[in-house]
Amino acid sequence: MKVEHNIKLIKKFVRISKLEPGTFIVNACILLVLLFRYKKAEVAFLFIRVTMKKYFPFFLLLSLIFCFSCKKTIENISQSTFEKYFDKYVIGSNFKVTLAKDGTTDFTSEYEDYNFILLKTDFHHGPLKATNGTSENTGTWSTNDDYSKLIITLPDSIAKFKFLNRSWRFTKKEVPTLQLAPWGSDDPITLYMTRQ
Repeated sequence: MKVEHNIKLIKKFVRISKLEPGTFIVNACILLVLLFRYKKAEVAFLFIRVTMKKYFPFFLLLSLIFCFSCKKTIENISQSTFEKYFDKYVIGSNFKVTLAKDGTTDFTSEYEDYNFILLKTDFHHGPLKATNGTSENTGTWSTNDDYSKLIITLPDSIAKFKFLNRSWRFTKKEVPTLQLAPWGSDDPITLYMTRQ
């Protein structure tokens, strides 16, 4: 008898609230809070069951919008974090090559006099300067949207830059040392660039 009475009250509430969806949602939230507060959980669950039949598409749409908006916010936060990190610790900083290896061949000594500076055109591209005290060579650098890739391009006319000229993937981005390996390859090639 009590359950039937509760069903009648809920159906009456649904009929009254049919006039405007916004009114229904506000009233439904208030009713649910009151029912749970006064230990009427079984009535609250009954209310949810009765109203969900009619408003299920609305609640489903609302849930999907909420889920997708959260994902976009998380992506935007991550993107902003990567940009800030790259801007603060990489762009405009002096880097020295502290390890350059191709298998067992060590090229590190060829770069000991060079400082490398990534300058900014925007957050994903810019000029790259390689200076050794007597000469300055200019190339370019670029990265992808998630900053997992670094493309270095320096003049091919200088033989020692051929090792550096490639697409690199970051294996570790901890300051002060950026650890890189060839993009899309498992070749035992390693490049460490340490911030000065």
